[in-house]
Amino acid sequence: MINEGARKRPLRIEIASQGTDGVPTFCTSTVTRIEVVCTTCTSGSDTYTLVVKTALPRVPVARSPAPRREADAGAPRADAVSTRVLRSFADIAPGDWNAAGPRSLFASARWLSGVEGTLSEHNAYALIRREGRIAGALAAYLVGEGAFAPMNPAELLVATDMLEQIAPFQSAAERRRTAHLSERLAPELAGMGSAAVCACPYSREAAMLQRDDSRDTALALVRTLDEIAGTWQARSAAALYLPHSLSPELAAVLDSHGYVRTTLAARSVLNVQWPTIAGYADKMRRARPEIRAWQESGLEVSTSEALPDLITEIAPLYARHLQKYGAPLDIEAARRTLTWIDERFSDLASVVVVRDEGRALAFHLYFEAGDTIYSYFSGQTYDELAHKTKAFFIASYYEPIRLAMNKGATTIDYGIGSYDTKTARGCELVPLHGFFRFADRRITDEVPEYLALLDAAWTRLIRRYQARVRG
Repeated sequence: MINEGARKRPLRIEIASQGTDGVPTFCTSTVTRIEVVCTTCTSGSDTYTLVVKTALPRVPVARSPAPRREADAGAPRADAVSTRVLRSFADIAPGDWNAAGPRSLFASARWLSGVEGTLSEHNAYALIRREGRIAGALAAYLVGEGAFAPMNPAELLVATDMLEQIAPFQSAAERRRTAHLSERLAPELAGMGSAAVCACPYSREAAMLQRDDSRDTALALVRTLDEIAGTWQARSAAALYLPHSLSPELAAVLDSHGYVRTTLAARSVLNVQWPTIAGYADKMRRARPEIRAWQESGLEVSTSEALPDLITEIAPLYARHLQKYGAPLDIEAARRTLTWIDERFSDLASVVVVRDEGRALAFHLYFEAGDTIYSYFSGQTYDELAHKTKAFFIASYYEPIRLAMNKGATTIDYGIGSYDTKTARGCELVPLHGFFRFADRRITDEVPEYLALLDAAWTRLIRRYQARVRG
């Protein structure tokens, strides 16, 4: 028996980690040594060994690494790739995140720090280092019912407006099969609860960033998303809005980990290559009469960076725009959205306003970062004068194009949708892909067929409009 009067000595646990920056890391073999030092207890001439059972403290977004898959043969050595996962973007140095190579403002540290906490209470961010250098990053959010629809797989994949948009590019048999599967899958997807989604909030931009093309980095990114989903007990996971030009290794790893791919949409991008608005009009047949009407209209066109001064004036126009697309007319809600932007991104936002004798007919809010202008949203009165003068097109296209020429901006990102309008004004289309993994075996046989139908229709749509631009 151990002498009850023996003095208790402290237990010291030392954890050695593979981090290159002195911060505990998560990687293939995160913890490499656990040393337990326990001073023995003595009683007279006898020595007793004290056996201690203990557990490591729970770490943020942590989970035991998934068993190695056969498809992961050749997985990276622990000293080659490391992954650091955090719950708050404030814990990430902006320079480290941006070193992963965000493709746009919406995937940058500036945007993600500004929107944190507005989409979900559960966020996770990962930085991937390969041989000590930033090689990739991801942002993930636990998204549930009622969330921003373009971030919610349960709504995104069966959205009525999306199905209507691609229907003209399907055969009658494809439309019937798509409708049947959509009706069959909708309640199943909704019943799966929240999903772990890798995408940038409020932008339809990918949040899985890979700076290199290595399989090691791709494996780290996909494994990390899977582990985050497991920690959140999410029954589905998705990596959304990845561009067609994504790393082949990343696409292959997503496929090997059970993700099914489809085209989700296309991003409209205008490459500004004309020295003057007149030169642009010469090349764009459909734009020519609208630009001429603008030049003869006498309308007042102004651009301002003072969004707070314009909110009262433009909120009704934005509310009418939302009403046109199915929302109830709610000017106060429109005002709150504009105020939300001003509070977070006033340093990036500018507004074009088209007026007739002081009355606003149309506006266009955009962001500017680097050599790119990002169209965000617009609104108009929808009255006869606005229609006759093409005020919306002046605010959304021709004045921003003229501004881009004057500022030296090389690109205007017009986002997704309205492909006829945008390609008629010179936009190229960049296909955007989504990768989805569902745990429910009841739908795993139908999901690939359904996503293949969507993919085929989107591919035809994009090719049709691309032919117009290139023809």
